[in-house]
Amino acid sequence: MGHALNGSSLSQAGELTVSTACLNWVRYEEVGTVTAGGGIDLWSLRDLVQGTHFTLPVVNDGYAGPSVGGFVAAGGFGPGSADFGGFWENVAEISLVATTGLKRIRRQDELFPWLFGSMGQLGIIVEARLDLVPYAVDKTPAYPLGRSISMSAIEDASRRVMTAPPEEIGTRLYWFTLFVAQERLDDALAHLATLETKHSGVFHYRERYRYLIRHRNLVVAPLIYPHASSFFAVGTWGFQQDQTPAGLAQLNAFEQDFMQLALDHGFQRYIQSELASGVSLYRRYFAPDIFARFGAAKLSVDPQSIFNRGWVFPFDTGITGLSVLPPVL
Repeated sequence: MGHALNGSSLSQAGELTVSTACLNWVRYEEVGTVTAGGGIDLWSLRDLVQGTHFTLPVVNDGYAGPSVGGFVAAGGFGPGSADFGGFWENVAEISLVATTGLKRIRRQDELFPWLFGSMGQLGIIVEARLDLVPYAVDKTPAYPLGRSISMSAIEDASRRVMTAPPEEIGTRLYWFTLFVAQERLDDALAHLATLETKHSGVFHYRERYRYLIRHRNLVVAPLIYPHASSFFAVGTWGFQQDQTPAGLAQLNAFEQDFMQLALDHGFQRYIQSELASGVSLYRRYFAPDIFARFGAAKLSVDPQSIFNRGWVFPFDTGITGLSVLPPVL
């Protein structure tokens, strides 16, 4: 179980919510990687592997929050992406519980890139084998093959990770991110500035952010950025000022204008982690071939549309007219 700004991880009437809190193991099984349960939060995992003089090349910025499985479902990038790329280029293997059974999906498998940014559509991520890098760049530590980390150490790490400052408790933080090629970076930033001016009363705006996401020629995540090239994540963020119904209307107006900005100018956006949602909206946003291939990926592992039914693909009419990806064994 995780959370998203658009509520996609919340069960609807008659549905079940699955907690992944106990999927929090950590094992060292293959040199250069760490195997972690899908429910452990990334910051705790990072701190734990640093105890063996390794670290995770890419984790989220800001505060602790995303789990391993949640970061895959969202797509995932962070400060380390300038050197190591998106999270999708730093995962070697994913274990997925789908309606067709338990699947071990490796980096070279056809389904693999579709897991990143899939918003829970393909199944439950129970485990992932993540790449490691040395914590000190000038040293190569010994790999602790066969070691596992105790549950007490994992729980201690989870308690220690950073939380929001007291003054931010109870506030509502929103972010809106564009994914753009380097040659369009200035254009995107200018459009964001115009949007902030138009909606000046919606948020206490923070300084706009930017992250370089390097492409390492390992994996292209088509639901995030469907091009085999480096790109930037740039965005606006802030705390909502008015939480009354009128303030909510202002928030929705901002979201609609941000979506239109992305569509009008051909920008990608981090739609998986933000407010936007709905079958018609996803069909509008994703390029037709991407949406069709995403549907094919879902058919290959969830043919009855059990997971997050009706959230991305229409359930009443089904996912029709799509060829199915080869089965994952």
